[in-house]
Amino acid sequence: MVEQGDWLTPHAPDELPLNKPPLTYWLIGASYKLCGANYGSTRLPSVLAAMLVLAIVYWLAVHLSGKRVGLIAVAVLASSFLFLSFARMAMSDMLLTLCVTASLACFIIGLSDDSSGRKAIVLIGYVALAMGVLVKGPVCGGFGGIANRFGNGPETKSHRSEKSFGCYRAWRCS
Repeated sequence: MVEQGDWLTPHAPDELPLNKPPLTYWLIGASYKLCGANYGSTRLPSVLAAMLVLAIVYWLAVHLSGKRVGLIAVAVLASSFLFLSFARMAMSDMLLTLCVTASLACFIIGLSDDSSGRKAIVLIGYVALAMGVLVKGPVCGGFGGIANRFGNGPETKSHRSEKSFGCYRAWRCS
């Protein structure tokens, strides 16, 4: 893909074009352009995604429970064998983890905050879900549907109409 300059139909040398969603190929191709074609640059998008996941987990934990809980949450996640394993592999799984973590963190903050910036935070959550679709396909949309379904809290008669759009409360102006 990098050698041919064909960025519109991303593919690996041993795969058919359009076999998988394009964002992983685009990021690895950009990494090749920046750092050269080697194993380290192939793994660079996954490593950066893992570091961003750790930053998001820290930010969310600090926002919800404080600095100490944030450090503990990051330490537990960073010491997880599977997290470390996937952070080192040139696969789309860590990018998907980043997109889902970012979207869920944005939805949690957007639904629990009363600040004026919650519309923007929820919008960033939806952009993260869209990026997840570009990373792994429609499986990421399922995570967004789950978040929307349970984002309403207890069901009441006045909120039944909001069930079709779970993050509606975050978009309302108060």
